[in-house]
Amino acid sequence: MIERAFEEARLHRENKELHRENKDSIIKFAIDQAVARRPQTAAESLYFIPEGVGVRSSLDIGGKPVDQLEADTLSGYALDMMHNPKFTTLEEVTPQELIKLRVQDLGLTGTPTTTEVFERATHSRIGDMALELCRAEVGPHQAIADTEQPLNDWYYIAHEPITDRGGYMGVFSLERRADWFWLDGDWARPDGRWRPGDQFVFALRNIESVKA
Repeated sequence: MIERAFEEARLHRENKELHRENKDSIIKFAIDQAVARRPQTAAESLYFIPEGVGVRSSLDIGGKPVDQLEADTLSGYALDMMHNPKFTTLEEVTPQELIKLRVQDLGLTGTPTTTEVFERATHSRIGDMALELCRAEVGPHQAIADTEQPLNDWYYIAHEPITDRGGYMGVFSLERRADWFWLDGDWARPDGRWRPGDQFVFALRNIESVKA
């Protein structure tokens, strides 16, 4: 009977230890899950682009109504976008800082969607500047200003997509070929895919500091 009592005591102790180990494992799993799911702080959610990456430029926008912009630019589907009520222009001439970046410069891999590209950009910093989506009118103003666009080069203006004549969501694009220059509109559905080398122009905004 004494041996049986010792055996029961041993089993009881082992069961308690096993229960404690399982409990500790459950607690650790719960903590790990809570950490994984907790909202990121502002600093953690930011992507920092190295200085020197991209091509910066300055552009004056505003001061021209839609009909004057149409007269100054050669457009295809871009005309439909400019006739969309969502396309508006500033009354006063306003300086705008811009940066041209490749999709891969945003630290994105593969072929990210329009939503992924734009979300990453609006959570990116370069030096003391924050990236933002452009006003749509940057497209035609950029077409007027960029007289030295390289041959066979094309890039897109990152702005809230506007629908064209076919009801497709698009952004302005600028393309130069041997015998013509074209301001157009290219499809930019939320789930549309972009290649690593595709170039977008984003707006830059001065920020005092990045706070967590």
